[in-house]
Amino acid sequence: MADLAFERRFFDLSIDMLCVLDLSGYFKLLNPAWESTLGFARDELMSRPFIEFVHPEDRERTLSQNRHVRVGGQTRLFENRYMCADGSYRWLLWNST
Repeated sequence: MADLAFERRFFDLSIDMLCVLDLSGYFKLLNPAWESTLGFARDELMSRPFIEFVHPEDRERTLSQNRHVRVGGQTRLFENRYMCADGSYRWLLWNST
């Protein structure tokens, strides 16, 4: 039980944006860095498919990488743009498994 508490604390305190997606493309778990980076409340981010927050020009590449990861692959140093609450976009560099 203590290990789980430690892992949750690590997740919550990380300045990196950490997340878990389900197979339907919705965020299931987000750490607070998402709120401070993009300006959206976590509940709002979790209410829509993740791809809706990705810049339209980056969606096809992002979905392709997502498919690769879902079948057991890894993605390293993948760049795309995510929408911020103020309507601007921010470039992010991802690692995913």
